[in-house]
Amino acid sequence: MANTQDITVNLQRDGERMRFRLEWKKSVYHNPIDGSEVKAQWKTYRPSGPPRQDVPTYPHIKMSQNVFLVEPPPGHCSVDELVAYMHRITKILADTIPVTPIPLPNSREVGRQVIIEIEIPKCEGWLKMAVQPSMDGWSLQQVLPQIAQLQQPQTRSRIKFQMMISVWGYQETAADFS
Repeated sequence: MANTQDITVNLQRDGERMRFRLEWKKSVYHNPIDGSEVKAQWKTYRPSGPPRQDVPTYPHIKMSQNVFLVEPPPGHCSVDELVAYMHRITKILADTIPVTPIPLPNSREVGRQVIIEIEIPKCEGWLKMAVQPSMDGWSLQQVLPQIAQLQQPQTRSRIKFQMMISVWGYQETAADFS
């Protein structure tokens, strides 16, 4: 609790399983792409059912988190269309990032994180991308045009989000909230 980190405590009493969860209210998001701070009332969404079987998996990349910087009102965008769009972006990364890790200079670690920021509908600066730590030997220039060519989901309002994608087993925190 002193570190203001969320905690979950599993409890058992008379054979009944219970859980106590403490979540800290987070109001500031530290944007890893431009270093800005975004203040809002952040919500965490968790899957409500079993993992979908029709979603492709890749040995070297994994979607770790999505952060909505501007979330549309309910019903303004098809969730299925938006998720399919995110999966197409993930496939582009899976096809262009080599399966064999590119080692970091002077380090034994190989994991990286790709952060993609997208604003729908398209406007100036609608697509941004960053990799941390850097991924020398891999060009963003081959990825950005492919993402730009994808058909975006239809929406009646503005959406702005970031996709955090772990590459080669990246283990660090995906999004930084405080």
